[in-house]
Amino acid sequence: MTSSPNFQISSISDNKLSTIFSKELDIFGLKIYATSATSDDDIVHAGKIFAEYLDNDEDGEVDDQEVLTSLKNENASLIMFEDEGELERTDLDILDEVNGNFQDLYGIETNPNGAALNEFDASLEEILHLISDNGYSQVYPDAFSTKDTSLLTEAMDIARGGKFLRTPNSYPSEAWYTYYDETCDYSCQATEYFYWGLTSILGAQSFPGRYETIQDEWQLNTREKVQETDAQLYALLTDEKYFLPTKIPDGDYTLNIEENNLDDQSNINLNTKIIKQITNTINSSKQTYSKHSSEFKFYNLGDNRYAIKTDYGYEEITGVSTLDFTDQDLSLTTDIKSTFDQVTGKDNHTGKMFRLYNAAFGRFPDSSGLEYWIEQNGSGVNSDRQVAESFLVSDEFNATYGENISNETYVETLYLNILAREYDQEGYEYWLGQLNNGQENRGELLLGFAESDENKALFSEMTGFY
Repeated sequence: MTSSPNFQISSISDNKLSTIFSKELDIFGLKIYATSATSDDDIVHAGKIFAEYLDNDEDGEVDDQEVLTSLKNENASLIMFEDEGELERTDLDILDEVNGNFQDLYGIETNPNGAALNEFDASLEEILHLISDNGYSQVYPDAFSTKDTSLLTEAMDIARGGKFLRTPNSYPSEAWYTYYDETCDYSCQATEYFYWGLTSILGAQSFPGRYETIQDEWQLNTREKVQETDAQLYALLTDEKYFLPTKIPDGDYTLNIEENNLDDQSNINLNTKIIKQITNTINSSKQTYSKHSSEFKFYNLGDNRYAIKTDYGYEEITGVSTLDFTDQDLSLTTDIKSTFDQVTGKDNHTGKMFRLYNAAFGRFPDSSGLEYWIEQNGSGVNSDRQVAESFLVSDEFNATYGENISNETYVETLYLNILAREYDQEGYEYWLGQLNNGQENRGELLLGFAESDENKALFSEMTGFY
């Protein structure tokens, strides 16, 4: 899982692009690059529209991880200028040297709460173009491809009154989509058609005076008009299997905490089981421990409180900034809290990856590593078994479990590293039999231990998700 955006503008990180842009904003791992003349308010507004399109239910997770992965693979980025004049004065040759797909937006075109002012917010259009071209059309080509025949282009041919590979001098009288821009080829026309259809269905084109402005290009400016006149497009854009937005972004991206994937009625506001066992509270900014960090367990107490288990019991470390171990220093905020924050449920993919990571390496997951595997698994790039197999061939796994070990030693080590106990004879014989008989391989055994009821109980104690 990629962390939900905080809308904090930073200095640009790409050296090549720094010749044009000075600011950047991260939205679920995607970038908005902006010039120094572009106002921060306009950049943040665009970022919130971007986030709302991707996370339409505002639960902190992108609605379609495959679309997000595609956008990243295509290096899709929004580039912002103050206005058209600044864009025309800018030498854009450097963009040709960068492997990316860019969509421009002028700050002056952004209109927060535009519909209430009877003005259109262009960020609704340009950002959707970026997402549809580099996301939906790539992930669902049969439905949304703009370059080959798709359900979208078939519907568009009807809407335009025929299949026109080049912009005609005039459209048939029965057409309701009549875009005359000769610089917009067939693929571009399909991108615009997708935008017109979806934003009309979601209500962005129906404010007073809007129809009069757009009717020469698009006549179906309400949900009802699209449903009645362009039934094919309406069916396509409201088909739930494509995870398209169901409400128009309004620039107010607010996480819906109650629906933030806290499945199984999990309660992370009060991890009472661990809180009751706290024996000490550390108040110093830095706390030193004379052992390797992997020998300790960390706990999310809820309400931004955290604890560590030592030889002396459970210690609350909420007020500590840095924990000093013999192998490394850990920051409470960037190493511990940021790891816990990525886990959004007990039985969803974030919980599974936390358990598998913890099981494979016998330690608390590092934030960046966990984020990577959550995204790989959540996007469908790697299944649970594939992640387990990847862990098995890593250097850290071999260092933790040993190289060229017997099946007997492997099973014994699973009990110690994952369940923190010696094996019971019945369980030991079962798992060893599974390996020796070829019923399961070592990766599947690792996954089985990670997802066992006993390890899930340990996971609940650590994270507060029950």
